[in-house]
Amino acid sequence: VPADDVEALGAGLADLTYGENPAHGIAFALRAAQRVPPVASAQPPVTRVFLDIGCGRGKVVAVACALRDLRFDECRGVDMLPSRVADAGEHLRRVPLAADARRRVHIAV
Repeated sequence: VPADDVEALGAGLADLTYGENPAHGIAFALRAAQRVPPVASAQPPVTRVFLDIGCGRGKVVAVACALRDLRFDECRGVDMLPSRVADAGEHLRRVPLAADARRRVHIAV
């Protein structure tokens, strides 16, 4: 689809259903993404940051930080709805994260 064809890009959006993925599905996707070779760069990245735009309750952000083999320095989530961010804060307080992972998780509007 050509990038300037806005109608075509949005054509299937009405058919999408919101749903949550299970933690094992999120872990599978994150690990699969890690296998994609990085773009060659003259300088290595200083910080490895995971960013979830439209993070909802923050489940993907929590899983990304909990997976030690992915070695993210920070895991951030943003959502445009303050109520979602508040829900994420409550949800993350109940998630059993190790102390080092909990310090790396940040959710904001």
